[in-house]
Amino acid sequence: MPVSVRARQLELVEHPWRMLLTCSALNLTSWKQVDPIMERFFERWPTPAAFLGAQHNEIVEIIRPLGFYNRRASTWQKLTRAWLTLAQPNRHTIAKLPGVGQYALDSWCIFIERDLSVEPTDRVLRAWITAARNSTNPFK
Repeated sequence: MPVSVRARQLELVEHPWRMLLTCSALNLTSWKQVDPIMERFFERWPTPAAFLGAQHNEIVEIIRPLGFYNRRASTWQKLTRAWLTLAQPNRHTIAKLPGVGQYALDSWCIFIERDLSVEPTDRVLRAWITAARNSTNPFK
């Protein structure tokens, strides 16, 4: 039985860099605000390598509606440069990346590493993991 609580991170499992940026975008914003912005962002820069060539003003133009756009743009560029140096990303290396807070780290551990022993602080992640622990196939 699949988990009844929706976790958008499941939609991004095949693109871990995208998941990290999206989790970062959710800081002080909602999915409703983030979804259209990140869709446009990833259309423009589908990969970390493509994003490396982005100009600060181009990034800001897209992410301005999220607020804190200068800080986010700078942090995402630093995160991406560091991401591209990781040979085998794991919870320990991810935790050290710029802009990766507890929500992004918990999301990484749960959805990328598939660790259901995580005790997330986020309300929605807590609901998802509680449901997942009672599911026979939580990652479907």
